Amino acid sequence: MRRLWLYPLSFVVLFVAAWFGMYMYGRLNHVCEPVVVVEKETINTTTIVTQTPQPAIDCGTFMARVRLNVPQGFLNIRPRPTTDFAPIGVVAEGGIVEVLDQSNPDWLKVRIADIEGWVYRKYVGEIKCSGG
Repeated sequence: MRRLWLYPLSFVVLFVAAWFGMYMYGRLNHVCEPVVVVEKETINTTTIVTQTPQPAIDCGTFMARVRLNVPQGFLNIRPRPTTDFAPIGVVAEGGIVEVLDQSNPDWLKVRIADIEGWVYRKYVGEIKCSGG
């Protein structure tokens, strides 16, 4: 009769062990998830290679023409890729700019004469290679 307290205690021990096992199993599965790579930054120290890099094509310079029917009749060149900064220059409709950076989805870094800055990509035509 004195050993009846062992049954509830063993049930509690088994319950805690089962819960701890499920907890650790879940933690181990969480640790083993693949690392996500976001815009060339790795979240973990492991880098995942998804594609074989292709050799760079030496194009020379990339050029683009400012589209016609720009709302103001010209395109502002800004010092940063945002409209928060005042323009440092302008390009007329149909003007040609040298494209320096195409990595931003909404803005292009361009050069015209001695001015380097950013223009809104929507108003620039197709970017073409000007030689090699």
